[in-house]
Parts: sequence; C-alpha cells; structure tokens
Amino acid sequence: MNNFIKRLLIFGAPIAFIFLGIVCYNIYLDPFGVIKGNMALQKTEPNQHYLKIRYILNNPQKYNSFLFGASRVGKIDVTKIPDSNSWYNFAYSEAIPFETLEDLKLLLRNNIQIKRILIGLDETSYMVSPEMHKKQSLRQPYKNLFSTYLYYLFLKPDYTLYRNIKYADTARFYSKGAYEIVYKTGNFPPNKKDIFIENNKDLHIRDSIFNKPYWKYYYKERIDKTINEIYEIKKICELNKIEVIFFLNPIYKETYLKAISNCYFNFVKKLSSIIQFYDFSGLNEITTNNLNYYENSHYRTFVGDKILNNIFNSKMNNVPFVNRNNVDSVITKKKNELIKHKYTTDYILHTPCEDTAKARIANRLKNK
Repeated sequence: MNNFIKRLLIFGAPIAFIFLGIVCYNIYLDPFGVIKGNMALQKTEPNQHYLKIRYILNNPQKYNSFLFGASRVGKIDVTKIPDSNSWYNFAYSEAIPFETLEDLKLLLRNNIQIKRILIGLDETSYMVSPEMHKKQSLRQPYKNLFSTYLYYLFLKPDYTLYRNIKYADTARFYSKGAYEIVYKTGNFPPNKKDIFIENNKDLHIRDSIFNKPYWKYYYKERIDKTINEIYEIKKICELNKIEVIFFLNPIYKETYLKAISNCYFNFVKKLSSIIQFYDFSGLNEITTNNLNYYENSHYRTFVGDKILNNIFNSKMNNVPFVNRNNVDSVITKKKNELIKHKYTTDYILHTPCEDTAKARIANRLKNK
C-alpha cells in the first residue's frame, strides 16, 4: 500500500504541477477578462457576452433599455438615443438571435425591468450556429460561476494570446483602461483608428482588406431556425410589454455581395413575414464608401449616429421600413442597385436557398 502511494505521488506530482501552472498562468494572464473582471486592466478583447450579462445581473435597476446585436452595433452610442430611458449597449462579438433570445429570457427571469430594446441584424444573424460559440473562449455564453471559472482556469495556454497581451501597451488603436466602458454604457471602446483614418484617408481607402468580404469558414445557412428565434423574441416582448425595434445593419459592399449569394434576400423576405424593420443594407452611400468602415465588417461611430437619427428622428428618415407588404419592391430595388453598380446578374438570378430547397424535395421524391 505504501509503495502504491509513493508511486502515485511520483507520477501524480508532475501532472498536478502542470495543472497548477496552467491555473496560475490563466489567473495572471486572464486573456478574456472573466476571472479578474477588471476592465481597467484588460489589454485584449474580453468575453463581453459573459461580462455584460454578469454586470447587468449585479446591477438590476441601473438600466431599463438595451441595444442587442453583434459587434457592429457596438459602435452605436446608446447615450445618444433621444428618450428618457436608461440605455445599455448589449453588443458582443458575433451575437446571434438565438443568444439574444436566451439573454432576454435570463434578464426577465432575474426581474430586470425592460421598457425598450433595439436589435441589429445582418448576415451573421442567420449564418452562425450557437454550438460554434460554445467552443470559442471569446464568445462563451453566460453560465454558472463554477463551470465558467473551471473553463477559464484550465484554458490551454496560447502563445498568440500571450504575445497580444504582452505588446498591447504598444498597440496602435486602444487606450489603457478602454474596456472599462463595459461597466458604463456597454459601448465598444473609443478607437484611435478613427484618428489614423482621418489622417490617412487615401491609404485607408486602398487597404487590401476592402477587396474581400468578411466571411468565416464556419458560416452555414440556418435561416428558418433564426426566423423562429426572432419570432419568439417578438412574442416575449409583446407578452412583457417591451417595445422592440429591429433594423438591418449597413453591411459593407463586398460582404453584402457575398451574403446575397448566401441567401440574404431569402432571409430579408422571410424576416418581413414576422416583423417590420428598418433596412440600412444594400449598395448605398454608406456601404460603398470605405471611409465609413474600419475594415470589411465594422462601420464607424458616425455611421451608428446616422442609424439612430434615421430610427428616432422622423425628419431624418430616408431608409426603407420593411414589412410583408413592401418587401418584394424593396428586394427589387436592391437588385436594381446591383445592376446600377454593374455587378454580375448571377447575384440577381441565382437563388441558392431556393435551389437547395428544390433539390432536397427532388431527392426525397427520387428516393421514395
């Protein structure tokens, strides 16, 4: 028995030492901000999904209105919304309607009083699976403290993350303590890149990033599931007397073109069957100008201001308010925009979602 214990200690001690080292490494580095939760110390993007939920649950009476959406709407300054409500920007990396639905349910279960919400949608809304986020440390959804800390304490050390944190103080675009804004308005941090862009407009316009769409390898169409999730959000809001406003983000042109070939018009059409929404997407003065974007995904803060002006100031409104009655004319207009900008008719004539649906039906009939 004594020999067994000795052997166990001999072989177990190195393993325990390795695990202890990993725990100490993750506590010290805390790359996603979950363990320390001190955004004044945060040097790289934290898991805003988890942190924002935790913050609201710890401050249940501080806010009564919320802006939901992916990181693009993080650049909409909710302090500029012209009403008397207390707004919080709930944007986080690649947020999708399934997660917004779960977040909304969680807030209501915890007696958060909600008066009004804004929800921004785009191509990622129907192209990303919730299961994918469960595998990504930056996008882990909210869960109990024990399982969360267990996950982040035993994260596999990542040299790339270590280098990003080590050299963050010399990084170009974010100031020290920038992520403290998570605990104030929820807006994404002020970005020094705006200064760079304004001082280097021609260089920015010619940046090669604008020659390609923002598109991830794991994108996969899930329109019907997304529509069901959005419909459930709508019903929950009606049941709890929450005013909800939906809008489509102004998607950068190259990304927009990629989205069209991946069922975007199909998404817009089905979306209009369950809700009404403001539509900022298309080939327009915002989406075709590189100066309005940091890269091929995120629009700049002044674009967020224009979105708010169009939604809340009737005199400024010059974007379509889409519903089931006018959606066909809106999509026709978008197709005409493609012709005007001399894009190939493949974008107009090819409807992959419908083709795929027909192919599935044909296969079922064939196999009977």
